[in-house]
Amino acid sequence: MKRAFIFCILFFIVKPVIACDVCGCVLSHNILPSDTRTFIGVNYRISRFSGSHSEAANLPAEFFKESYQFMDFTVKYSLKNRWEFIAVLPMGQFTQNTEGVLSDKIKGLGDMNLTTRYALINRTGLDNHRLSVGATIEFPTGKYNQISEDKTLYHSRQTGSGATNFVFSLSYGFKRQTWGFQTVGSYKINNENPLGYRRGNSLNGALDVFYKKKVFKNIDVIPRLGIAGETANRNQLNGINYDLNTSRSFLLGNVAFDVYFSKTFISLSYQKPLSQTLETEQLANKGRMMISVNYLF
Repeated sequence: MKRAFIFCILFFIVKPVIACDVCGCVLSHNILPSDTRTFIGVNYRISRFSGSHSEAANLPAEFFKESYQFMDFTVKYSLKNRWEFIAVLPMGQFTQNTEGVLSDKIKGLGDMNLTTRYALINRTGLDNHRLSVGATIEFPTGKYNQISEDKTLYHSRQTGSGATNFVFSLSYGFKRQTWGFQTVGSYKINNENPLGYRRGNSLNGALDVFYKKKVFKNIDVIPRLGIAGETANRNQLNGINYDLNTSRSFLLGNVAFDVYFSKTFISLSYQKPLSQTLETEQLANKGRMMISVNYLF
């Protein structure tokens, strides 16, 4: 028990950040009821930003609201309680409102990604332990060159990256009877697309503590509390760093609630920023929400 907590603290202190959008479907086996099961599902996630700034030096500041929404279609296949294979196909939409009026909207297919995870440690008994490593390939299936309403190409608003990218992750889960915790960290390596644009590499991670309660014969509820965050380098165009407004670093609190019944589980989560570092005219992160519905085999 003591060693498990020490491991978690040492792992998480490296640089706390958000559960990766690419590889955050399931963190570890034998910890949650869905961990050893194959499933298909759909996941909706939205991130909101807002703030005031001027589009040009000679113009007054205006108030902006932006949102990034994705619908992820997910399939996970579990093999011999050691291997996980996960495929995710996202559909995305970016919207911007200026002074309360819709000023921009971009939507389309996102980048399909395939993840393989392997359990280095898979121990069951009074205490359940699971230590897994994972690798993800993100394929350039999404749109990356759509023109905005003002006829400008904004690279950061695209639903796809236009490049083949990679994510490497490490996760650990622990459970004793009805309570436990799980932690995950990942590093994403982004490459340059055909337009010369390259998103900055990012470091992500999260820590959740949960409690499992059986409320009826076939119904389990699992409330979760945690902390998460992200830090990323500046984006590049033709090998040159953008001077401002593309790097990011923030820490979020996480509240989540999972319900398992029969062969279905539903997950709800909300992340609220606790702190964030902004550059010049970057819009502030106002929170993230995620809803997923999955069918277990």
